[in-house]
Amino acid sequence: MSSDSSDTDEDQPSWLADVQDIDRSPFTERSGPSHILQETASEQEYFQLYFHVSLFEKIVSETNKFATEQNMDHDIVDVNWTETSVPEISAFLGILILMGIIKAPDYSFYWSNDNFLSNEGIKNVMPRRRFEKLLQYFHLNDDNTNFPADHPNHDKLHKIRPILDQVLENIEKAYKPRQHQTIDEGMIAFKGRHKAKQYLPSKPIKWGLKVWMRCDSLSGFCHQFEFYQGKEDKDEVNESMKGLGYRVVQKLTMPLRGKFFHVYFDNFFTSIRLVRSLFRHGIYACGTMRKNRKGFPEDFKYPPYMEQGDHLIKQDGNLTATLWKDKKPVTVLSTAADPTIIGTANRKQKDGTVQLINCPKAVTNYQQYYRGVDLCDQLRAKYPVGRSSKKWWRYMFHFIINICIINGFITMVESHPESQGRRKRFRQLDFRINLAKQLIGSFKSRKVTTQRTSVAPVTQANIETHRLQTLKRKKSTCKYCTKHGEKRRKETKIGCVICNVHLCCIECHSMFHQNMIVEE
Repeated sequence: MSSDSSDTDEDQPSWLADVQDIDRSPFTERSGPSHILQETASEQEYFQLYFHVSLFEKIVSETNKFATEQNMDHDIVDVNWTETSVPEISAFLGILILMGIIKAPDYSFYWSNDNFLSNEGIKNVMPRRRFEKLLQYFHLNDDNTNFPADHPNHDKLHKIRPILDQVLENIEKAYKPRQHQTIDEGMIAFKGRHKAKQYLPSKPIKWGLKVWMRCDSLSGFCHQFEFYQGKEDKDEVNESMKGLGYRVVQKLTMPLRGKFFHVYFDNFFTSIRLVRSLFRHGIYACGTMRKNRKGFPEDFKYPPYMEQGDHLIKQDGNLTATLWKDKKPVTVLSTAADPTIIGTANRKQKDGTVQLINCPKAVTNYQQYYRGVDLCDQLRAKYPVGRSSKKWWRYMFHFIINICIINGFITMVESHPESQGRRKRFRQLDFRINLAKQLIGSFKSRKVTTQRTSVAPVTQANIETHRLQTLKRKKSTCKYCTKHGEKRRKETKIGCVICNVHLCCIECHSMFHQNMIVEE
């Protein structure tokens, strides 16, 4: 294999029906977890292999900065906002993870006064108002540092860029890819407005933001992902010649070159030009192929009558094209499978019996290894992190958090394979629950309230000493308005110093004390 070559029409194959074994170089790369964590490491430590504590510090810095800028821009002071910290953002993320496990129609249910609806654990960590303030000002990057939209260096993913780049770098360091890799598109459910929003009828999530993913074919570990940003002018010429799928696969397989990995993808990506290009760069490929692709064997387009299990194979060097009749014809293009090997597959018949049918090696390989991204999607959909939002970048952030959780879970399981047989199977659910608890830790932003005490009972003799004055405490809601069901929230700095309560006006002050009078 040469390390570099241009893609030209000379790539088009000369198909031969006489097939023979192909040359394959052995895969010798070290693979699997590459961390130095102790055997007693916690779920949080495995999660932080991918989502490092420095990212929490970045979120704290940008959130505090954004809150300050918002107050300055609108010439207001948000008296309900105080600067956040790493322990609080960590607890906030822990709450989001718990919300993905214990689902509710609306996040307000977790703080409900109804014991059947509320979650005491979440209520004890922080008040609902504080959670809402963190949601309001939550930020990942300084918008002012991005180039204008019409500038060639404008970054469409600037809002998540620091988190995105660091997580991808951490993944590459903490886990080395195994031999078989899958490339496919995933979806992030999103109902808002975004020019890159896609409709994919074949996916469980029909509408949303598309993300290209490279995952381990057997475990679902996500090694690399790229958010689809819509059609880009600079790619128009290249994509019209080679296709979007070609560009995506070339980019996602860049770290695999020259190491003899086996990569699997579906017919959206597969082309002879792509498969041959990967082969020249030391990557074996296998994928289903559409009949209208350039270079597809002509006699495969209109094959003779075939029974289930029948097959046709054509070869040009390491490149093989396989047509196999299952219930419907299946076509596979491969540089990784020996075309002389014909295996078997189990197929259920109409009478309920199971029959063994012939199945070429390229097809059995594809069926065994093409589901890596689907496995990751299943793990991601089980307990999704995050709440609904109008901001598209938050959905991408939630996706990144989910990937870090899944990768942390897989890494933890693979780091202790011997312990899996001696105890109850360790599930992703167990990992998420433990991780959420560890992220929250002992953090509590809810203040312990004390009972209001008066110097003396309110009587007709001393009522005149209870005057309306400015309180030294922070602004709060009017005690009388709140008690008597006023729909409009009234926050005030004035009240009764003796009773130690906020009262918004003379009328509320008078009515409150009239109700408090004790007869002498």
